[in-house]
Amino acid sequence: MRSSSAQVARVVTVVTFRPLVVLAVCLVAVGATSARAQTIPDSAMQSARGPLERELLADVADGRLDRFSLLAAALTVSGADDWAQVRTLEQQFQQAIAPGLVDLQTERNDARRAIAALKLLHRQVLRGSYDADGDNVITALQGGRYNCVAATTLYEVLAEAAALPVVATVMPGHVVARVQLSDHELLIDATSAEGFEHIWPANAAITRHREVRRLDQVQLVSLLYYNRAVDELAQRDFAAAYAAGMKANFLDSQHRAARTNLIATLNNWAIDRLQAERWDDAERLLQRGLQLADNEPTLRHNLTLLEARRRDVKP
Repeated sequence: MRSSSAQVARVVTVVTFRPLVVLAVCLVAVGATSARAQTIPDSAMQSARGPLERELLADVADGRLDRFSLLAAALTVSGADDWAQVRTLEQQFQQAIAPGLVDLQTERNDARRAIAALKLLHRQVLRGSYDADGDNVITALQGGRYNCVAATTLYEVLAEAAALPVVATVMPGHVVARVQLSDHELLIDATSAEGFEHIWPANAAITRHREVRRLDQVQLVSLLYYNRAVDELAQRDFAAAYAAGMKANFLDSQHRAARTNLIATLNNWAIDRLQAERWDDAERLLQRGLQLADNEPTLRHNLTLLEARRRDVKP
């Protein structure tokens, strides 16, 4: 009995939690992106907080944001309850950037416009401080903490209003915005008002790294769900972590880390149920994980341990 318990604890530490630390905002390149028509999983719809989130999931089923803007989608993921709250927050954002937006729209030089947009964002919107865990866009918009995902999302929204050709780009451990200029690229680190760097073609190795990937708007929203899942799992709220992770995986099936952490969530949740001697619950969770990754040795190992533990405690 004690030996089995020790083996389970080892699996939780080594296999489940390591991806949560290493892959909090890191994606792995897997090729070009494309429109992705999908069937919405019933479980994803059932776990939606309310009608607004269900509407968002239905909107992105074709791989595009149609009714939702990027800002409306990000606000929904961050906790907005209804369209009235979304409109109020959108208006707050528009009022904040209004003083500098006309100058942005009349500036003909894309590089100067991109840098001015970054400074405007920090002067009028991102008045809080950087925090690696600050991925809630509502909090960032209201002057609270922000991380690279929240900041890049808001920068892309502002860039769109200023007619700037911007695409979010993820690299190991960080997310930036990329502006394609006539003869080179401008990388914008939206977490800092001074976060810009001109990348000329001859020195652009970082942008060609195999783990660098451009994200469309749906994939950027997926990353917000993914980080939310990581946060929930750190709090051991397994149901919320699974719900957010499932939505991240649905919005971006190319995001390997989302799938990995979804499996880790099921594994960790099952071990929690096993330790409470909720054998049937634990088995269902492990079997659900095996539906996602039928060759995952950790899941099969824990399923074997579960059966042994259940036999040991039978009268």
